Amino acid sequence: MQIELLGAGGYHPSPRRHTACVFLPEAALALDAGTAAFRLLRRVGEGALGESRRLDVVLTHAHLDHVVGLTHLLGMEHAGEPIETVVHAAPEVLAAIRQHLLAPALFPIQPVTRFEPLADPLRLPGGARVDWFPLDHPGGSLGLRVEHGGKSLAYVTDTRPPSQASIDRVRGVDVLLHEAYFADARRDFAHTTGHCTASQAATVARAAGVGRLVMVHPDPRADEATEAAALAEARRVFSDSQFGHDGQVIEV
Repeated sequence: MQIELLGAGGYHPSPRRHTACVFLPEAALALDAGTAAFRLLRRVGEGALGESRRLDVVLTHAHLDHVVGLTHLLGMEHAGEPIETVVHAAPEVLAAIRQHLLAPALFPIQPVTRFEPLADPLRLPGGARVDWFPLDHPGGSLGLRVEHGGKSLAYVTDTRPPSQASIDRVRGVDVLLHEAYFADARRDFAHTTGHCTASQAATVARAAGVGRLVMVHPDPRADEATEAAALAEARRVFSDSQFGHDGQVIEV
């Protein structure tokens, strides 16, 4: 399994990171469509989907830093041969996107081939199985577990520290992508805003017995010293921790 972090940041783009978009080319699958989703056009144009002419996109929730890039998918009509784009999400998320993001006054041209409510489990033509589970975040969010080719990935973003039930859903995955918005000094604010600190992400990784932790969705306003301190806090809990960065390719 190859995992490409097209966008590893949270809240808004920064000079170092665009917002959430994870690409699994072998599965013809993207997780979330934040500002980094424009990079899907280049990857698809380069032939990343192989023989597939379809791209599936699974959304965790409807906050703008995870969905605004759906509007960029209009360009799939010009990425070589036209690509069918199928977006999967909870029904209330799809309704919000259609009513607001794709309102005629904001974006009058349909950029997506079709929308489909999430099935449980979701089995995709590219061979991936996606299981989902609820997370604790204002407005709601879903954690995702992806199985493909005998390898596994969990994507847990925009959440307070997950419950034991959620930890059980990601147990033993090869790679855990987990949000780490703040360092421990801002733990109270993390809880208020529905997010996690880096050490809390590491605690999930340790409890779930995952192979590797790649932390995503950091605060775009944090400087490098603050991020380094948060990384040190995480590694004291789970040694195989790192912050993800745009353009990173993870081989499993």
